[in-house]
Amino acid sequence: MNVNQYVSEKLREFRKQTGVKRVELAEYLNISESAYGKLESGITTIDIRRVYYLSKFFKKPFREFLPPLENENSNEQERMVNNMTSGLELLLKEKGELIEHLKSEIAFLRKQLEDK
Repeated sequence: MNVNQYVSEKLREFRKQTGVKRVELAEYLNISESAYGKLESGITTIDIRRVYYLSKFFKKPFREFLPPLENENSNEQERMVNNMTSGLELLLKEKGELIEHLKSEIAFLRKQLEDK
């Protein structure tokens, strides 16, 4: 079983455990229900960003979506996964700050338009 198949199976397992419907996850990921079905069935590869969002959705550690490490390089692989997770969290924080900044700029510009 390859990594994508493993992730897909974990996604299906977590969805069924929680009773979440496919359409709900599709909306959460901002994709069509058909596209979500392809992710869950393993037809489409799930990118790391979506795995991260899904780990937050299900309140599961990112690592639970990935297959167990079975070789002597497992410490190195675990460190790489932790680095990727930290990088994603930092990126999400930065994007969140940018979104808040843009919202305040939009509000300012709307106010100026209203005042004219």
